[in-house]
Amino acid sequence: MPTDGHVDVELTLPAGDASPGRARAAVGTWLSAHVDESMLDDALLMVSELVTNSVRHARASRDAQITVRAWRRGAGFRFEVRDAGRQGAVGIRDRAGDEIGGYGLALVATLASAWGIKRADGTTVWFELDARAT
Repeated sequence: MPTDGHVDVELTLPAGDASPGRARAAVGTWLSAHVDESMLDDALLMVSELVTNSVRHARASRDAQITVRAWRRGAGFRFEVRDAGRQGAVGIRDRAGDEIGGYGLALVATLASAWGIKRADGTTVWFELDARAT
């Protein structure tokens, strides 16, 4: 959370199949006014990947929720996706083998200017993007 407490986008979603699309729509509505199409595409892809990870891997209760937050941070933007998951490893997957899927964090690591994981009262995966203003 930003030090001044100001968040530009904050939504709470059920841990369900429609949540990645809903998160994309909310973040896209806000962010499209601030960045070029390429950066918007990158941000929306990463938000979708992180929300999808929360839906699939949080191992939380059926009524668990996912929180998505985004705000300006200096000359860039910060995004956070939080879920109630407290178990299991969270990290970039080894690309060995022919498995399909499972490389969302590798995308985040490639596209973001910074990213990380916080494990306190659930799991929060965050990323930052340097601004490429329109």
